[in-house]
Amino acid sequence: MTVGIVRRDLKPRNILITGTALVAKLSDVGIIKRQRIYRFPICGSSVWLVPELFRHDGCVSPAIDVFSLGCVLFFCIARGRHPFGERLERDANIEDNTMDLSSVEFIPEAHDLILRLLNADPKLRPQASKVLDHPFFWSSEKRLSFLRDICNRVELEAGAPNSRLLQELEKTAPTVFGESWDGKIEARVMDNLRRYGAYDGTRVRDLLQAVRDNFSHHKKAPKRVKKTFGSVPEGLDAYFAVRYPALLIESYRVLGQFCKKEKGFWEYFRSLSSAKRGRLLEVLTKSKRLKTR
Repeated sequence: MTVGIVRRDLKPRNILITGTALVAKLSDVGIIKRQRIYRFPICGSSVWLVPELFRHDGCVSPAIDVFSLGCVLFFCIARGRHPFGERLERDANIEDNTMDLSSVEFIPEAHDLILRLLNADPKLRPQASKVLDHPFFWSSEKRLSFLRDICNRVELEAGAPNSRLLQELEKTAPTVFGESWDGKIEARVMDNLRRYGAYDGTRVRDLLQAVRDNFSHHKKAPKRVKKTFGSVPEGLDAYFAVRYPALLIESYRVLGQFCKKEKGFWEYFRSLSSAKRGRLLEVLTKSKRLKTR
């Protein structure tokens, strides 16, 4: 999204993707406005409108395109569905902020990002330049590195029983794994882990330690353990993501409260360079791939 540009009609039909080069371009640019804040009558496709266009003052900003991006991302992942329901009820649901994101709950990072993009208050939506900071776009290497760095950071709090960071992290346990996490890991993997210490299956911090130790010592693991994970980092990331899909995003939320300004976590929360924004194309192309399935 270009700085200062309000497109106002971002939707799947207006996103064109080339075949092999995977370059995304926007069509139907007739209603684009180059202004940060603009007052205008409702225009664009009715069923792809944003909440602020239903208000009488008509004041909007580039945040409307961020909202539309949320709808497009949902469309790509949910195989053509809209977060605000079927066509006839969509306008009313958008105006009332009634959405159903259950179709993307199987990817917690996507659910979290889309929820942020679709915030009814345009001031609370993330800036377009910061969207790619979100864990939804992270590589397997970055996901595992983040969990490793969290584990290292949490260990600094181990001697502080009243640590709010530890308390908030452990509150995520019911969402991340329920009563215990070690029952979801094969015995051969746990046996290998115990070479590096003991693990409490009821604590989130110990699950983070298990991820870290497997990531840090995967080259030393027995062949049968390596075979279980497959490739590293992709296979190892998938192994834990399938078993504990909410671990990354829940940890990200907690760290965002307490550690986002710490130097060791800058790379996970600061804006990405423009050279890396091409990763957004990977998501936009999903719509094309899903249609062919």
